[in-house]
Amino acid sequence: MNEWANLDRLAAQKAQAIITATMEESKKADVENLCTKALGVLQEDGLYAAVLYLLSRRRVRREKPIAEAVVEHLLGLLSAEETRPLGLAYSGSPTDPQQVLAHIADSICAELNRMLLVWQLFEQMLIYARYGAMAREEEEE
Repeated sequence: MNEWANLDRLAAQKAQAIITATMEESKKADVENLCTKALGVLQEDGLYAAVLYLLSRRRVRREKPIAEAVVEHLLGLLSAEETRPLGLAYSGSPTDPQQVLAHIADSICAELNRMLLVWQLFEQMLIYARYGAMAREEEEE
C-alpha cells in the first residue's frame, strides 16, 4: 500500500457517494438517522454488529435504499485501490447478507489490526455521511 495513501479522503468520498445515492429516494432525516444509529452500533457493539444492523434495516421500506447504499459503499471502501494491498476486497454480492457477513467475520475480523483499521474507516465514513445528510437538510430547508 502506498504509505501516503489518504484513507480519510477515501472515507469522505464514499460518504459523499452515500449522500448522492440516497438523495432522490430517501428523506434527509432518514439518512441522518440510519447513519447515526449504525455509528452507535459500531461504537458500542463492533464492526460485525454494525454490518449486521445495516443488513437488517433492508427490511424496512424507507430505510432499505439507505442501508443498501451504506453497505455497498463500505464494501467499496474495502475494495478501493488504496486498501487493495491489505487484502480487504470483497468480491461477492453486496445484496447477499450471508456472503457479506462471512467476509466481515472471516476476512476482516479475523485479524485485529485489519479489523481496527476497517472499524476506523467505517466510523469515519459514517460520521461524514451523517454530516453530509445534515448539510443536505440545511440546503433544502
